Amino acid sequence: MNKKVSLLVDRLKKVDYLMITASTVICSLISFIYSVLAKKYVPPIEYGIFSTCTLIQTYMNYIQFGVFNSYNRDYPQMIGAKKDKEAAELKNTAITFMWLIYSVTAIVGGCFLWIQYGKHLFDKRYFFGYIVSMVFVLIDTTANFSMYTVRIHGKYNYSALAGIIKTVIAVTLGIIAIRRFGYFGLYIMPVVGALVSIVLYYKGSLDDIKLRINRIVLKTSMITGIPLMINSFIWTIVSSIDKFVILGFMTTEDLGIYSVPLMGFSTMVLIPQSISQVFYNKISIVYGETKDELKLLKYCNRYTMLNSLFTSAVAVAAFYILPIFVSYYMPNYSDGVVPAQILLIGVAIYGTTLLYGNIFSILKWNRELIVNSVLLCIFNTVFSTSLVLLLGRDIENVAIGTSLSYAAYSIMLLYKLAEKMGFSIRKLFYYSYAPVLIAIIPSMILYFTVKSTILAFILSMGIILISFVWFIKKRKGDLVNE
Repeated sequence: MNKKVSLLVDRLKKVDYLMITASTVICSLISFIYSVLAKKYVPPIEYGIFSTCTLIQTYMNYIQFGVFNSYNRDYPQMIGAKKDKEAAELKNTAITFMWLIYSVTAIVGGCFLWIQYGKHLFDKRYFFGYIVSMVFVLIDTTANFSMYTVRIHGKYNYSALAGIIKTVIAVTLGIIAIRRFGYFGLYIMPVVGALVSIVLYYKGSLDDIKLRINRIVLKTSMITGIPLMINSFIWTIVSSIDKFVILGFMTTEDLGIYSVPLMGFSTMVLIPQSISQVFYNKISIVYGETKDELKLLKYCNRYTMLNSLFTSAVAVAAFYILPIFVSYYMPNYSDGVVPAQILLIGVAIYGTTLLYGNIFSILKWNRELIVNSVLLCIFNTVFSTSLVLLLGRDIENVAIGTSLSYAAYSIMLLYKLAEKMGFSIRKLFYYSYAPVLIAIIPSMILYFTVKSTILAFILSMGIILISFVWFIKKRKGDLVNE
């Protein structure tokens, strides 16, 4: 009996990426349903206020001066190289510094906001949202730190289960809060989710923490982590450009309606991001053990194809299902359907190259990382702004510009990687773009030409299933994790 249990455990470990993927899909669907129901009780104008307030949380993540970024890159490599003492020192220093810097910022920022609110400079909804967002950064950073640490130590299956439990609890309480408090209830779900994550991931991540800062480790983390943080910061600007364009050329209510495309994007992008995070840890450990760049790229090829297959299937399903959800549960947001479908295609394309992008981080190609991100920022700004000015102040044009920028970025990244690694660009396109294009192009043709949406959906899923089997069989040797 014990042998059978051990065998089952071993087999589950070998398919941990499937467990994480399944968990992410389930959590994404639950979060998607939550977002739909939330918009049933919160009007577009207040959802626009919520989106505006959470921007402060997004940018506060970067006051840790790259320490968290350095930890995510260096800690798994230290584990792979069996440098346990150095890994523990980095872990203690990173979390202690982040707790300190975020606590001080929340206190100082909260006092400043209180003074401004006392002068009646803004609405109480903005005041509440800004205060909660500033405190939430500390909680959310701790939750992410805990999750990453648990995954780095190989507990992917536990992480998958914990993710589902966290999402169910957070969404349940979040829906109750929104029905009771409306706009103010929007902040309950993310806070509860982060707190539950900390509890579930505490053992194996925070239970052995010693509150101390090694100045040498901290200095090294900042020096090597700031380029990664700058790269990540630019990415955050990129993800905010569409919001800034809408706030600059349109209204807060338009931003509220645009929350539907953002909902689709943020829900969908979780899938390739989670898969990439799992494989990022794996390939970081492999590179820490071998220092073999070619082996690193081969691992990325295998995992990228899996990522592309899963992401394209979910993107097409969401493309068909989203309009039905919106029409039934949030008709006030119906103008956001087409922009959301456009962004879903953009996510599918962008998700194909996420893991390849991580190679730049692992190999510490910091200059190229920053240049790539700056170019994406330029692409997004130029495309989104130009389309709005040329074709009209419509959120559809913002969505098209955003999707085009991600496509241009991913193509540029593949060419740069092929050049630096001396690898075939054709093969990189095969592993990344081919699965997505084979799934999406026929599905889009069916969606716009077949009168029955249900029939078009069934045919699309059939095509995706056939392509999935074909790719797996054709590259079976490469896709098996030795």
